[in-house]
Amino acid sequence: MSTTVLADRDLVADFMAVLVRHYHISSAQMLGDGQWEVRRSAGGPVETLSSEQAEKLVMDHLISEFVACGLASDDF
Repeated sequence: MSTTVLADRDLVADFMAVLVRHYHISSAQMLGDGQWEVRRSAGGPVETLSSEQAEKLVMDHLISEFVACGLASDDF
């Protein structure tokens, strides 16, 4: 899947904030140059994600939510 959809860092930051607020991930902090420091669970390790990995994380969560709501199939 192309990652150009979420090329805007502010858009990725907004989606990361929603993921944290809805407890899909424990924490997320932008490090700069598109990198993110993410903790997927409260007791889990901190991961440093590249911009592409952060975009994939966001897109994967969006797709799974669309599938769960019946708005898309899971064959993306």
